[in-house]
Amino acid sequence: MVPAPPESADWNAADAGYLTMMVAHHRQALDLAELAETRAANRQVLAIARSIEQGQSREILAMVAWLVRHDLPEPTLDDLAHLHDLDGMQGMLTAAQVDALAAADGAEFDRQFLTGMIAHHRGAVAMADALLGTGEDVRVREMATEVIATQNGEISRLAALLAG
Repeated sequence: MVPAPPESADWNAADAGYLTMMVAHHRQALDLAELAETRAANRQVLAIARSIEQGQSREILAMVAWLVRHDLPEPTLDDLAHLHDLDGMQGMLTAAQVDALAAADGAEFDRQFLTGMIAHHRGAVAMADALLGTGEDVRVREMATEVIATQNGEISRLAALLAG
């Protein structure tokens, strides 16, 4: 639960809630991308996994910095583990899907990774779109817009790899 901002704030609970949830969402993407290091067969799958890892790591740092700067709690690993389990977070892979991906190797890993990451990214885009309709903070809106642009681009690349 995100505390309400002070009356003088230029942000609202939607901004803080979005960033808190997106940190957990991005964290799962990092976990999935890390699996590609030892399981991917296709070099392009490995390259996009590394790109996802780099980009979303930077975004997590910016999101956490915003939360801390606004005197909000930095999500802990326990918080993130709890948020990973939330069924309502769009695009999150289930524990069974993550386990299946972790057990896969080679071409089967590539297929599952691409399919799962497309769904994951679509969820992040939907969350960012929703924030644009409810958030008030200019910087959070910029971050959400960046998520939309970056992840839509990656969805196209992931889909092309999956089709090829």
